[in-house]
Amino acid sequence: MKHFGHLSPVFLALSLWGCSGLDPGDDGPTSVETEQGLFYVVYQPISGEVPFNELFSLDIRVYDGLDHATIETGVEIYVDARMPAHGHGMNVIPSVLPFGDGTFRVDGMLFHMRGEWRIDVTVTEGSDFDIAHFTLQM
Repeated sequence: MKHFGHLSPVFLALSLWGCSGLDPGDDGPTSVETEQGLFYVVYQPISGEVPFNELFSLDIRVYDGLDHATIETGVEIYVDARMPAHGHGMNVIPSVLPFGDGTFRVDGMLFHMRGEWRIDVTVTEGSDFDIAHFTLQM
């Protein structure tokens, strides 16, 4: 397995914080290493911000977990979002459009309630998989 068990200082810090945080008004990319450090995931809302109770799209890029400058071209992703405190997810199923170069567009995201949301990006490469978690407050 690729880099399995690698614990970088960034990963350890994010583990202590739980997840990367995002205010829905942020307009820059948000990034975090996956749980096991296999990948480094960056996302940015296409409209510049995450709207409340409106469909939105994300641009996602996946990089190597050790070298955050090397994009991973052979990966696939699955994206979902949940409200951990409420025990439910979104009312819609987002679609993922791969561009074949380690970049993806995710359409059909919708945060229909106020509160904390967690976006989970599952990254697979062959038999390896790892998950990035992003939290934001609506």
